[in-house]
Amino acid sequence: MPVAKQLILVALGGAAGAACRHLVNLGFARSDYPWSTMIVNVAGSLLLGALVYWFALRGGAWETSGRLLLATGFCGAFTTMSALALETRELAEVSSSWSASLFALGTLGLSIAGLIIGAGLARAVLD
Repeated sequence: MPVAKQLILVALGGAAGAACRHLVNLGFARSDYPWSTMIVNVAGSLLLGALVYWFALRGGAWETSGRLLLATGFCGAFTTMSALALETRELAEVSSSWSASLFALGTLGLSIAGLIIGAGLARAVLD
């Protein structure tokens, strides 16, 4: 697949992922706790787990196009490690090290669990 087509797929998926992330941010705009970052990271990991399993079954050209559009583009823009790092630091400054650690480790643990659950759900539906 030509690089230009790859870039277009990633950009389209990324635009949709970034827009969806912003909508989640708007939904939690009044919260003092960074729920939106936790939600997008866990939900994005759940989706990515399902997508990876689905692409493994599909194979071929769809695997390449779908991974670029949905996994790299959408999930890459929807989820965010940089916001997790920033909000962890901010929580440590305004709240406590305990709260910041719980947020960071909780988001990471729930994101890994989401990835595993997403793959399991896709396996249950597609097999």
